[in-house]
Amino acid sequence: NMTLPPTFVEGFHDLASIKKLKFVKIGKTDMVGSHVGIGGCSAGGEYGEVDDQETVLTIMEAVQRGINIVDTSPNYGCGRSERVIGQALRQLPRKSFYISTKVGRYGAEWKDKFDFSARRAHESIDASLERLGLDYVDLVLAHDVEFALDVNQVIDETLPAMQEMVKQGKARYIGISGYPLSTLKDVIERSTVPIDVVMSYCRCTLMDQELLKYVPYFQSRGLGLMNASVTGMSLLTPQGPPYWHPALDPIIAAATRANQLCESRGSDIARIATQFTVATCGAQVNILGCRDRDVLHKNWDAATEPPTPEERQLAQDIQT
Repeated sequence: NMTLPPTFVEGFHDLASIKKLKFVKIGKTDMVGSHVGIGGCSAGGEYGEVDDQETVLTIMEAVQRGINIVDTSPNYGCGRSERVIGQALRQLPRKSFYISTKVGRYGAEWKDKFDFSARRAHESIDASLERLGLDYVDLVLAHDVEFALDVNQVIDETLPAMQEMVKQGKARYIGISGYPLSTLKDVIERSTVPIDVVMSYCRCTLMDQELLKYVPYFQSRGLGLMNASVTGMSLLTPQGPPYWHPALDPIIAAATRANQLCESRGSDIARIATQFTVATCGAQVNILGCRDRDVLHKNWDAATEPPTPEERQLAQDIQT
């Protein structure tokens, strides 16, 4: 007797699966998001080699199961993620998904990495739409605003350019993403452009729950809240973090110990991490990376089945 989300398409969705998801209105937008979404970072090859065709099949299966948020960025594999995700989206009903992409963070070389100018933002959204094969995205985010040389540029140039995109029909809503929650709050406080959604990453995990201190603030502003990277960018996975991971050695050592504890009890740390965050964080959507269908199935189970008493105990033990 659940109310089906506005993204539901008769004859396309798997009804038994969709009933396992929770759907929540995202802030003041008209988007009603599944409590888990699909992240596009691994599709760009950022977490090691991936097979593009497998990525396409993974995204198509996720959306057929009822997951209706797909998140990407031109920064993920320098456009590769958007191109491959576009191949999947072209085969899906446009009504069945909400897609978000980003502006401000780009290429592999440091000098090309960040550009929050209005000019680059406009060029970027056009290139993103072309790669995705879409007329519009549902959400455009300023990507990792803490890396702007001057946060005033985000307020004076990037956000007004994004508001312009909405007027031009290229995006429906706008948001900001980043790691330091204090910076996200600062931009929200000072923006002259209304912000619809905030995306935080790595800040509600087994090892860091700083996001919880900010949830009441984001809610008081009527913002949609998306939480990404429930495993702390692969820190809390059996294979451990990628070579570029920014965590300091003591954090990596603690994650390794947590992984050993999970293995000693016959469990998978990524499952415990996903269960914990989905239950705890207070975001409307948790964005999960899914490099292939196998990982999608594991994430799906962790996000839709309640943890066993043993798994609850394990999550507590990891945090102590």
